[in-house]
Amino acid sequence: MKILQLSALLALLVLAPFAAAQQDATMMLRLRDGSILWGGILEHTPESLVFVRADTGGRHRLGWSLLDPVEEKELKTRFGYVEIAADEVYVDAETLTTTEGQQYTGVVLSRTGDTILIKTASATIPLPKARLAGSPAPTQVPAREVYTKDELYAQKAAEVDTSTALGQVELATWCERILDFARAVEHWTKAQELDPSHRTDEVKAGLARATEKAARADQIEWLANVDALVVKKRFDDAIAAADAFTTRFADSPLRPDAKRALDRAVKARDRWVTERVWSLWNAQLGKVARELSVRATLAEVLAGLEGKLQEDVLAGVVKELAKSTKEATAEVVRRAFAARRKERWLRASYGQGTWLLGKQAALKGADGETKPQDAPVNERDKERMELEQRLSRFLENQQLARSAQGGADDEDERETFWKELPSTARQNWIVAYYAENSGVFEVRPQPLLSPCRECGGTGTRQMSIVGANSVNNQAQAGGGRAAQQAAPTDTFAECVGCHGIGIVRRVSYR
Repeated sequence: MKILQLSALLALLVLAPFAAAQQDATMMLRLRDGSILWGGILEHTPESLVFVRADTGGRHRLGWSLLDPVEEKELKTRFGYVEIAADEVYVDAETLTTTEGQQYTGVVLSRTGDTILIKTASATIPLPKARLAGSPAPTQVPAREVYTKDELYAQKAAEVDTSTALGQVELATWCERILDFARAVEHWTKAQELDPSHRTDEVKAGLARATEKAARADQIEWLANVDALVVKKRFDDAIAAADAFTTRFADSPLRPDAKRALDRAVKARDRWVTERVWSLWNAQLGKVARELSVRATLAEVLAGLEGKLQEDVLAGVVKELAKSTKEATAEVVRRAFAARRKERWLRASYGQGTWLLGKQAALKGADGETKPQDAPVNERDKERMELEQRLSRFLENQQLARSAQGGADDEDERETFWKELPSTARQNWIVAYYAENSGVFEVRPQPLLSPCRECGGTGTRQMSIVGANSVNNQAQAGGGRAAQQAAPTDTFAECVGCHGIGIVRRVSYR
C-alpha cells in the first residue's frame, strides 16, 4: 500500500505542470515529420509553444514550423494568433491601361457607348475607350481594394439573418475576412448573447481571436498591404514594406508573420521573373525584328545577330521586368532565361527568303539519303527521268554561273530581293535566323522543309516558247505551213519564288 501511495504521489508531481497549464484531456500533437506526442500545452507565444509530455513529464519548446501544418493552423486559430494570408476575400476584377501608361484596377460596372465605367475603393471612374491601350486584363484583387469596408459589410449583412446566433457567427467571420475586426468582436459577442450554447468553443475562440486582432488592426493592415502589393506585381514595394514592419512595430508579436510575408514576396518575385522571361523574350524579339525589318538592310541584320540584336532584345526584357522589380538586372534575366522550363515549341519561317541562306544552309538538317531510282518501265517513266536529269543539270549550271559572276552582283541581288520582300516577311525571316543561329534557343535538329508553292519543289519553271524566231527558222528550212504548226520549244527558267532552292525552311525552337 505504501508503495502504491508513493507511486501515485510521484505521478502527481510529474504531471503537475501539465495539469496546471492544461485542464482539458490529454491531447495528441502531430508533428511535421509524422511523429506524435501525447500531453498538453504549458504555454505559447507567436514564435513557439511549450509542450509537456504525458509519459515522461518532459517539457519541449517547439517552433510552430515543427508542427503538422493542419495542427499548426488549428492551434493558432484557437489561441488567437494571426495568419495574415489565411482567408481574405478576393474578387474578380480587370486592369485597364491607358495610352498614357496609367493603370486602373477594379470591377467594371458597365460598357456603354464609348465609355467603360470602373469601380475602385476610392472612386467610380469613367474611362473613354479611345484612351485604352489594348484589351482589359482579368485579375483577382482583395475585395477591400475595390469596395470599402462599409460596402462589404453591408453586402453580407443583407444576406444573413442577424437575429440568430448562426447569422451573427457568419457575419463575424466575414468581418474578419475583410479585416474589420472591431465589428467582428461585436458580432462574436452578440452570438454569445443570443445563444450561449451555439458552437461554444468556436465562438469563444473567435471572440478571443478578433479581440487580439482588433488591438493590432494597424499592424494587420500593414501586412495585408504587403500581400496586396505582391498581387499587383509591385514586388520591390512589397519587400520594402515587409522589411519596414519590424522597425515600425518593434515589439509586435506579428514579427514572424512579417518574416513570412517577406519570404512570400521574395519567392513570388523570383517565380514571376522566371515565368515571364520566356514570353517577354519572344515578345521583345518580335518587336526588335519588326523595327529592323523597316529600316535595316540584310547585311545589317546579319552583322547585328551577335551584337546589337542580342543587346536590344535583352535590354527590352530587362526594361519590362524593371517595372515590377529593380532586381531584374541583365545578369538575373540571363540566368532566369537559362533556367526556363522548355515545354512549348515555337516555329519560325524564312518564307520566300529561304534562298538568301544559300543552298547548303537552306537544306541543313534535311535527310541526305537518296532513294535509288526504279528502272523506267514505260515511256512516261523515261520522260520523267530525262526531265529530272535536265533540271539537275540546269540547277548545277545556275550555281556555277553565280560562283563565276562574283560576289558584288550577288550581294546586290540579295539586297534588292530583301527590299522587295514585304516587311512582315522580313520580320519573320529575322526571327527565324535569330532563333536558329543566335545560340540562345534550343533548336530542333530536323527542320520543316516544304516545297515552294511556285515550282512545287523543283526549283525551276518549265516554259514553252512560241515565237517568230522559231517559226522563221523552221520556214527557212523548208517547213512551210507544216513547220508553223510544229510544237513549241520547251525550256527552263529558275523559279522566281525560291531562286532554285525548291523549298521553304521552317525551324522549331524553345
